[in-house]
Amino acid sequence: MKSNPERLDHPIPSCDVTVEGRRVTVHPHEMDDTVADLVAACELPPRGEWVVDGQLVAADDTLTEAKLRYGSEVAAPVAANRPRVTEPALKEIAIIAGPSCGGWRPLTTGRHCVGRSPSADILLEDATVELHHGMIEVGVDGSITYTQLTGRIASRVDGAPCSATQLVAPGGSLQIGASRLTVRERPADVARSTGGSIVADDRNPWRRVVRRGPRRAERQPIGVIAAPDVPREHRAPPL
Repeated sequence: MKSNPERLDHPIPSCDVTVEGRRVTVHPHEMDDTVADLVAACELPPRGEWVVDGQLVAADDTLTEAKLRYGSEVAAPVAANRPRVTEPALKEIAIIAGPSCGGWRPLTTGRHCVGRSPSADILLEDATVELHHGMIEVGVDGSITYTQLTGRIASRVDGAPCSATQLVAPGGSLQIGASRLTVRERPADVARSTGGSIVADDRNPWRRVVRRGPRRAERQPIGVIAAPDVPREHRAPPL
């Protein structure tokens, strides 16, 4: 049995996933339930590796290690030796209020689980948030939608309770529990972005202070400076 210090002390919650195009409901019983156990339960031929939400995982990885969650897609790899290509992130997301307040992070195309679980893609260490509270999905066209998966209190988009699946516009506000998130377009030239740091506010534990790094001043074109005219008459200053 493998030992993983980050493994949870309880199995993942029941969830609906898609295995090779077929939708199934997973009810894990043990912490050590693996991807191979899930595939065997679906009566599929065994493989050494599987693809979970676009990520290649080993068959003996636990469901927690494979980050299996509501809406996950499990499929056989098309080619074992094909290099995985990561699409460039077109969006960015930041937690601007709440215990996990922090800086901007890239948001790639696909599904991103939001919740309190250590396996969540966007971790919110917020007691008012469920383990797998919601799902943020970035479409190939750059659109961003949010779907609440669980929780008694409805999440809010721009202050209004969200429906089953809600569109989130760049610059919009997404309230989940006591945490607030926002998204934006990813800058085209990320390499030119300057450094900085986000530190805790000593007076308010729910806030973070942004300390911006220095920026390189743009070089201004230097023109020809004309010499001043020579005065025709020189007068001595009065004594």
